Amino acid sequence: MPAINATVFKLNDKFHPTNAPATAASVGLFAPGQRLQASFVFSGDPQLKRVLQKYLDAVPSGIHEALRSVMHLALSTNPPTPMVFNWEAAYDFGLNITQTPDTVMTPGVITVTLRGRYPDDDHPLSDAMEEFARSRSKAKAAGKPSKPAKRKASMKS
Repeated sequence: MPAINATVFKLNDKFHPTNAPATAASVGLFAPGQRLQASFVFSGDPQLKRVLQKYLDAVPSGIHEALRSVMHLALSTNPPTPMVFNWEAAYDFGLNITQTPDTVMTPGVITVTLRGRYPDDDHPLSDAMEEFARSRSKAKAAGKPSKPAKRKASMKS
């Protein structure tokens, strides 16, 4: 949790209205097809960078891509759109994005709330998911089609 809080503070600083123009120079890090890199947040702290990268790698691909995309958009606008980040503990990953428009007196802001497990809290099915991923990659390497996971019939329907 402290690593995620430190990440939120750093991101809020980088995307603050006074810092967003300088951060916009890093827009290429968020280009389509790029994976989010912890070095953007913690370039000088290897321990926090390692923890954050492990967390970013665990974020499901759809949520990861939505997060990357909105960051790219914010840094691509002229002037860059400020962003506010928040993290909430949750069983599954989730993402909530809101945006207020620019007004005469203030710039708009994109607010991002990422929900997910604590970084050191493995998913209860993580061992099974890793085994399934290994068997799929072995099947791909051997040129065999992968089999879907076997499921037990529900007795509740």
